[in-house]
Amino acid sequence: MAPEPPSVTTSQRKSGKDHVTPHKLALLVLIREFCVVKNKARMINPLLGQTDDVWEHTNLQQRDFAIITLKLLQSPDMDLKSFNDMVKPILHPRTYQQFLERLEELKTKGVAAIMDYFESLENLLVDPTHQTPTVHKSSILGLFIRRMFLVFDKFTFSHVANVHRKFCQYYTTAFGEDQQNNSLIDETLPVDDSREMEETQVMASQKQAEFFIAQQVALLHINEREALPPPQLQQKIRDFHKGNPELTEAHYLSFLNNLRVREFCGAVESLYHHFDRSTLIVPQDSKAVTVTEETTRSFRYAALNLAILHAKFGHRQEAVAALKEAITMAQEANDTICLQHSLCWLYRLSPENAEPLIEKSISKSGELNLWYLSSLSVKALAQLKCFKAATPSFVFELMMKSDILNCQHSMTELLGTAYSQRAALWTLYGNSCMANLSSQLLLNLNTTDPVRGGIYQIGEGYCLALRNLAWDFALQGHYLEADEILALAKDLFPSYSEHSHIWKLCEVSIAFEKALLQGEWQVAEKAGVGVSVLNQLEGRFRRAQLLLHQGVKASAHSLIQALISDCEQETESLAFFHVRVLLLESELYLQSPNVSVAISCLTRSLAICKENHYAYLEAITVLYLAAAQFLLKLPYQALQLVDSVFLTILSHGSLYDKARTHLLYAKSVIAAAKLDEGQESYHKALRKGVEMVGTAVVLFQQLLAHHRVKDALYWQAQFYHELGMYAERNKCSHQFSLLGQQASHRLMDEVFVL
Repeated sequence: MAPEPPSVTTSQRKSGKDHVTPHKLALLVLIREFCVVKNKARMINPLLGQTDDVWEHTNLQQRDFAIITLKLLQSPDMDLKSFNDMVKPILHPRTYQQFLERLEELKTKGVAAIMDYFESLENLLVDPTHQTPTVHKSSILGLFIRRMFLVFDKFTFSHVANVHRKFCQYYTTAFGEDQQNNSLIDETLPVDDSREMEETQVMASQKQAEFFIAQQVALLHINEREALPPPQLQQKIRDFHKGNPELTEAHYLSFLNNLRVREFCGAVESLYHHFDRSTLIVPQDSKAVTVTEETTRSFRYAALNLAILHAKFGHRQEAVAALKEAITMAQEANDTICLQHSLCWLYRLSPENAEPLIEKSISKSGELNLWYLSSLSVKALAQLKCFKAATPSFVFELMMKSDILNCQHSMTELLGTAYSQRAALWTLYGNSCMANLSSQLLLNLNTTDPVRGGIYQIGEGYCLALRNLAWDFALQGHYLEADEILALAKDLFPSYSEHSHIWKLCEVSIAFEKALLQGEWQVAEKAGVGVSVLNQLEGRFRRAQLLLHQGVKASAHSLIQALISDCEQETESLAFFHVRVLLLESELYLQSPNVSVAISCLTRSLAICKENHYAYLEAITVLYLAAAQFLLKLPYQALQLVDSVFLTILSHGSLYDKARTHLLYAKSVIAAAKLDEGQESYHKALRKGVEMVGTAVVLFQQLLAHHRVKDALYWQAQFYHELGMYAERNKCSHQFSLLGQQASHRLMDEVFVL
């Protein structure tokens, strides 16, 4: 949501000086050889047909040649191997062979070959037969040839020798050559050290540098994976700085590159360099008023970008101070666009006054036709209303208004953001099926843009969607599938990516849950440390969860109380997390002798769930209440509570929740039947309980939750004993003893663990 940096026109800078480099020389060879073949083909007699030394290019080859040459002209210099890989598929095989032969000829025949070759370039622009020339002098290729010809015409012999020597190195790097020839070349040709240093510094013209910077900025915005990796991109920026010191946009690209790897010092330095140099460069023929306006504009956008920088690094006070400065300068200059961007960041940094600020941003952005900001503000309002316990229907109605704006103005990136936010809302409200559907719709959304070469717009929403699917697979016990999805996320969002923390947190959270269920305490502790690095609050919760499973209840209780205290200070934003902590606290009390204490925690949790419409957490809270009722010898009440949430948990719950729901239901059914006097109803309840416990055993086995499998087998063996099915009872007992021999860790010894 950062605004574009102040643009500096080309007329405000010194024009970039052209240089003859090995890459440009290879490009000249490609153009000339293609045009020579084309010229020969149009000179042949149609009645005689083609001969052995004449061939024609197809329309497809001519089209591809035009596209590739334009791309090579706009891009900075590249190595010959990459150059060759680009042109080989689009050339006629004989043209390609002629191109390679000409390159080798320039390398082997020395300086004279290069000088003769440049003289032959003029024939492409002026045809002696008075027909249309092969290359028009005002075309893109014609202008390029003329510029190179003029630069080469000013060269001394030592300059040409340096070009030839560098071309030999350029050629040898790609195709290889014996060292004897290279040493001969180095000894026979004079070297101009100053010219060599200048050419190594300048590898792109002004236009090429500007095109490259604009391309990389767009890729960082829409698809970071397609952009250059941070080290390579920073090296390119250094090369641009050496050859084009006045290129201020390179500093802004450096700022974005440092920002994505969270390099604070480098980002601040690049940001200062960009805006300092932007304000110093002004047209010579401009008026004083124009200069003042341009300078103040740079100052206020510099303050805004500085605020965004501090916000990205979590420096809230510094960000608010810089933002207030930007707002003050924008108000003085009556810059409504800068004010709207500042307002969008103000309600993010000032949550206490967020709602009126968002509403003002929506109305004002609509008046100024800033539809991007308007759609973002509507999404922010939907998120805020969700935290303020608004009804789900109202929240999704706001999301629909944002979708309408995105569709009307073709804002594809915000369509992806809308899907990811909708998935988050469905997860919050407890509908995992709809959350997965929203994530899959986002991943199947066609976000390609022909203008950008068919590159997909892959941003934070894609990473969140992959995280959602991986987490859901892990909750259902499909760990291999979850690993495959996370592998895709790692490929799309490398470790240096701005959004890599999303899949990293998901990966360590899955490892923690898996280790916790399987009783691998050391692995779980290591994964919990990883969670703490990425999210301190979640890490503390995981630590308490691990201590509870290890049986260190005193330490777990102190951690839980600290978490509850933090949640009560920020009730709105941490309501969902608050419920999870209360459920963990109630689980601790359910394992204690005084079970009734858990009921107060569960009633608080139930109130928060009902107020905020957390349907699934409400169902889990009811399940915990049923467990408390069962332990308090009230099986009828426990059975009624389990019955009320059974369908919700089976529809949207994890495999672990489904398994323990089946187990609790079986125990409640049989305990309630014991209170009846009818023997037949008791046996019927036992058969039903055995079936339910069997399902729980299968589900626990899929998760490799050995201690819960033992718990379920214990109850299943008891039910078989009551039914008189001793063979089945002995089979369960045997499985129980095998699990006890396999498990080397300390298992929990309580009678009931939810």
